[in-house]
Amino acid sequence: MVKGLHFVIANVTSNSGKALRRWEKVQVALKQLESSSSRVNQFEFELIETRSIAEGKAAVDRAIELNAKSIIVAGGDGTINAVLNALMDPDTDRPKLDCALGAIGLGSSNDFQKPFSERLDLAGFPSKINSEDTSAVDVGKASYIDISGVTHTQYFILNSSVGFIAKGNAFFNTKNKLLMALKRVHVETAIIYTAMVNLIKFKPIEVALSLDGQDPEMLMAVNISILKKRHVAGGMSYDTPIVSDDGMFDVNVFTEMNQFEFLKSVFNLYQGKFLGQAKTKHWRASEVTIKRANRKSNNVSYLSTAAPLTAPFHLELDGEVQLVREVKYSVIPKAIKLCG
Repeated sequence: MVKGLHFVIANVTSNSGKALRRWEKVQVALKQLESSSSRVNQFEFELIETRSIAEGKAAVDRAIELNAKSIIVAGGDGTINAVLNALMDPDTDRPKLDCALGAIGLGSSNDFQKPFSERLDLAGFPSKINSEDTSAVDVGKASYIDISGVTHTQYFILNSSVGFIAKGNAFFNTKNKLLMALKRVHVETAIIYTAMVNLIKFKPIEVALSLDGQDPEMLMAVNISILKKRHVAGGMSYDTPIVSDDGMFDVNVFTEMNQFEFLKSVFNLYQGKFLGQAKTKHWRASEVTIKRANRKSNNVSYLSTAAPLTAPFHLELDGEVQLVREVKYSVIPKAIKLCG
């Protein structure tokens, strides 16, 4: 690495408080890396700890002011998403600073770094911090209308979902006592517990799904995933031909299923299998719109009693969840550079 400032933003509150202990180890490793660097390949780190979205945004503004060579996020996928959104300019759909975005995985899932590689570990945590080995990747853009009727723009780099996974993420972020205890012991068990709780309660939603401006298709959807990376929700992953820089989303849908059928589908996702399953659909598109349906389905099973048509739905973007009434996705091709 040539000389340049590498700005490390650490969210010490992520992963139910575990991040702070992990961050202490990472700081030691970063200081060792800095002190051992040569004049030719020199590291210079500025470390900032944050405890809120506002502090994170201020840290990004500081990195822009100092013309940082890279912004490295120490935290979970949600922290990376927050930094991405602070870095992107909604007026231009481009980053406010020409820098590389990296990450050190202190979160519970760390999908950004997957598939993990020992070569990229820092203090035992999955990391991508090499700003000399970068690749330009697409950024997803979601324009959504919230429950108050206000339109928002949010960017994402991994994936988005509507339905079961989104509602599961909303539950996963709550202060449920048993869930919090499971997170401290074993994150994957906490994810499975979340899936089981929500499987009992969840009902598919009737939506109108439009791809690339075509006429909408009416669906009773258990889950819709809009993907720029195949990994979702911990150990689950898709096997569709997702490419990080081709200007396209993979749109994967689980349609109307009973609990047993969907439980089997979740198990298959833990095996990395989706294509060819019954009651699934797969498309590729650069623009996707999801709205609540304007009519009731004529084929409604005992599981899929539709919620009132005026009800909002959960929208998940890189693990962060909103209640919305409508969302439109678009791809911004090769919008940001990622560290290797």
